[in-house]
Amino acid sequence: MESGRPRTIAVGVDSSPESLAAARVGAKAAELRGLSLTLCHAVCPPATTASSAWQLARVQSQLRIAPSVEVHTVLDQLSPAVLLKEIEDDAAMLVVGRRRTDRPEHSILGSLAAQLVASVRRPLVVVPAGWTPPPWTSRPVIVALDATTEANEVLAYACEEAARWQAPLVATHVVAPSALGEPELSRRAVHELLAGWKQDYPELTIDVDVLVGEPDNAIIEASRRASQLVVGSPRHPQRRRGWTDSVSRTAVRWTHCPLVVVPRND
Repeated sequence: MESGRPRTIAVGVDSSPESLAAARVGAKAAELRGLSLTLCHAVCPPATTASSAWQLARVQSQLRIAPSVEVHTVLDQLSPAVLLKEIEDDAAMLVVGRRRTDRPEHSILGSLAAQLVASVRRPLVVVPAGWTPPPWTSRPVIVALDATTEANEVLAYACEEAARWQAPLVATHVVAPSALGEPELSRRAVHELLAGWKQDYPELTIDVDVLVGEPDNAIIEASRRASQLVVGSPRHPQRRRGWTDSVSRTAVRWTHCPLVVVPRND
């Protein structure tokens, strides 16, 4: 594909069930955005190009793809992470599955999400094993916000995604149990942060949820009731970091719903 305006949803696939779940999420994302779908498979020895092509065809045959969605397939002997990075400039989004801990090590997905999470330039969607999309508007989009990091990119994605799915948006912040009076102060601060977004998306239901506890555990538990969890990508260690940096690294392994890691421009 030639570089230019992102016009495809790129999905990393192999023979695993979580790969199929990721492809289903990618197909729906392509339909909602009016983009093509690109299924990417890394040919890892001893697999052959022929067997890999068969796997791609098998995955594609199990998808419900809207007539408006054009499907492309990419086979290459690059590693899975390098293959997805190669196509990243043409993609509006990268989608990968998160394998079960008891899956065989030969699954090409493996720790692919962990390899990509800190370096992606496009939103990365990590779909947990066994994920089944809920009814259209039954679960909210949850966006994790802290008090120390720039939230514009994360909120822009979360608002657009909630509006696209006609789902409510819940901005979630976590405070420590020892922080007396902090929950109410944090709630006010998040409401102030969201004021402009509520004006830009008047049709969108936007709520605030302030949780008390350890951020990683609290956000992962909140993901049980979400249709997707949106976080910012981890920062470089030398830059100022908030608790969402830790959450994004932990959530990539443990969320109960698809995790969206939005790259930061800072």
